[in-house]
Amino acid sequence: MESPHTQTQAILLERISKHAALCFEALIELNTMISQVNTANADIEVAAQLFMTYRRNVQYNLESTKSLPPPIGMLDDEGDNSE
Repeated sequence: MESPHTQTQAILLERISKHAALCFEALIELNTMISQVNTANADIEVAAQLFMTYRRNVQYNLESTKSLPPPIGMLDDEGDNSE
């Protein structure tokens, strides 16, 4: 005959095992969703890299041709930007 303590431990161990399995399934689903989001964002990442490269090239070309305008805050002498 089993002791009540052993029965309680077996029941708790079974519950822990079921909850661990549910957590594992949830993590698998989460990883799948994250992978789908990363795949969907790949085009956005490429576009962002292209834009940043373009911006750096424009900045370099404006500086090299000395046609870079001054920052907006430095346009007027009093420091008042309001129009």
